Amino acid sequence: MNIFFKSLLLSLLLSLTSLNARASALSSYERQIIASCLVLEAASEGTEGMRAVLNVIHNRADHKLSRVVRVTIKRGQFSAMHSIWGKNYVRLVLLIDTIHRIVGNPDFNALIERAKRDRMYESALKLVLIMEKGLLEDNTRSATHYHTLAINPYWADADSFSHTVTIGNHRFYREE
Repeated sequence: MNIFFKSLLLSLLLSLTSLNARASALSSYERQIIASCLVLEAASEGTEGMRAVLNVIHNRADHKLSRVVRVTIKRGQFSAMHSIWGKNYVRLVLLIDTIHRIVGNPDFNALIERAKRDRMYESALKLVLIMEKGLLEDNTRSATHYHTLAINPYWADADSFSHTVTIGNHRFYREE
């Protein structure tokens, strides 16, 4: 194979690698959605509490970045996201395009703006970037569920869940 074709092949492979890396990365808007959920769910628990909520999201998404936003906005998963679940929820789901990217939506923007007013917002964004780089340490021992200490949901006592850790005012569980 001559040098021209080798160079062309190498260039093509590098381009495909670059495209693949971009396809697995989160957009700025997606990071903001996730960070907003962390802030609104657990900012009062500090960085460790927000990291724990992010780990629950990440664990539910089977550690796949392409699924993290879908898990974050899924109806009924996180109380902080209630404002997006109203009658427009189906419309929001339809706005997720074929490569699982979220199209800008005022409902998310209102949620993001509310979260940005919290002093922990920048810390939440940093946590999302750490997760995106594959460096997020799991402080929940693989938890997929949690609740505040103020409630005792029906599923918390089920044999199919085991308590893993309590962080601040949240108890974390994993499915057995």
